Amino acid sequence: MDLRPMNLANKQITFHKPKQISAGINEGIRAIAENYNGHIQAATDHCVERIRGLTEAKLTRCRAKNPPGYTRDGQSFITLLWILLVDGLTPHRQSRAVREWLGQIIDGTDLFEGELNEESLPALIETFIQSIDFHDDIERPTPEIITRTIMQIWAADSASVDEIHRTMPILNRIFIGREDDLSIIHQRIGVDGVDNEAKRHPLTIVRGWPGVGKTALINAVAHDKAVKAAFADNVLWASLGRNGDLFDTFKDWARQLGALHLLPIQHLKDLVRGLRAVLAGRDMLVIVDDIWTEEQGLYIKQVVDLKTNTLLLATRFTDLANKLKDVPEDIYVLEVLPEAHAIELLGILAPEPARIYQHRLPQLVKVLEGLPLALRVAGPTLQHYHEMLFDIDELIDEFENDYNRLLEASAPSDRFDEETGQTPTIELLFKRSVETLSSGAHLAFMALGVFKHKPATFDANALQSVWEVDDPKTLIENLIGRGLMDTAPDSRYRIHQTLHMYANKLLDNHINGLSI
Repeated sequence: MDLRPMNLANKQITFHKPKQISAGINEGIRAIAENYNGHIQAATDHCVERIRGLTEAKLTRCRAKNPPGYTRDGQSFITLLWILLVDGLTPHRQSRAVREWLGQIIDGTDLFEGELNEESLPALIETFIQSIDFHDDIERPTPEIITRTIMQIWAADSASVDEIHRTMPILNRIFIGREDDLSIIHQRIGVDGVDNEAKRHPLTIVRGWPGVGKTALINAVAHDKAVKAAFADNVLWASLGRNGDLFDTFKDWARQLGALHLLPIQHLKDLVRGLRAVLAGRDMLVIVDDIWTEEQGLYIKQVVDLKTNTLLLATRFTDLANKLKDVPEDIYVLEVLPEAHAIELLGILAPEPARIYQHRLPQLVKVLEGLPLALRVAGPTLQHYHEMLFDIDELIDEFENDYNRLLEASAPSDRFDEETGQTPTIELLFKRSVETLSSGAHLAFMALGVFKHKPATFDANALQSVWEVDDPKTLIENLIGRGLMDTAPDSRYRIHQTLHMYANKLLDNHINGLSI
């Protein structure tokens, strides 16, 4: 690198009387100079506001957590200023505005030729420091600390594609009947179409019945090559659930993004602020599966910059989706599989039984109402019965008439719980949703087991009678909100067959004095 110190030899930049500095930085530096004793944060905020759009992310990142040895006086000023200046001087960044600011500081001349790196920065920073007239009571910055700070920021800006994809979900090998849904998600997040930005939905919330395949769809999007190619800064993914830890999730994202300066942060609000600065301005898709609480969703929305980022969420809870949406179009309802695709799925999971008993498959699909989770349990069970030479007709009848046949079966292997080391049963997966209900709503859900399922639909008067309440609206709202009931045509309500099985079991246990 060709360093030209002669441009600085006849020019001393006075810290407390800055001259020949662009208006965008000038007021911020003057405020820092006049109020450095205890007022640097306010001055920095003022400087951020003045140059918002080009350097806000860099300044906020620096403020979020001071690196070791960082002092809040002359060191603070010089580091902030250098973050502004050096941002446009690396080979992968060519910011004309930043170069112009630098040029005004050094009398309009171009100071740099070649590449700035960890080896060349200290000498350059030392020359710049020597050009500043510091007050006696202001600590003179050290080039090593500034270099380390700048290198951390560069690392965050240049995180590789491979590093971004270090944390990814499991990709389901069997993905049947969701091609149209995947295409719609593509359109919503701006992957397909000529004018992608005009069609892009900054926020999409996928919701649907428990077990309808939200996670499978989300995971397919995360692994989709077309999606990766559409976002210049790639994809971030996480899955939360009822025990999801936002703090750990955000720290993991910081690691993947190379934002190592955020890792020492101990408070969630500071981590949110710092991570928001890192994501600001990036062309990135952020995917979060299984949002469980409103707090989780709101914090994630605080982190993501919907002006340039695209956010894809999934939740089983209707009321939560409604709370997190900005407009009704933000919500995408994932429906059960149509009969043809459900039969196709059974044919892959149990090829021989599906061929031999193809005349009974429509009945089984109708019993399970096209719910992918139930089909993925029924298929392997059919195959096992076939291999053991057991009666398949009897098994299909059991799926229809004995709720334990489905509910006590283990979920597919991709539902393996890393925390417990076990694969949950279908009953346990449904139980997790029901446990979010109040005691009164819990009893109301259980009472739905009295309705016959052909399928089970009912009107408000029937619910009022069964629940023995004056006004069923609150309970209806609660059950629909938790994704355990839904509306149906002709001003009626409905419950999915598999959830009806669970309600029926809870009701039988209650009648028999067993724990519910």
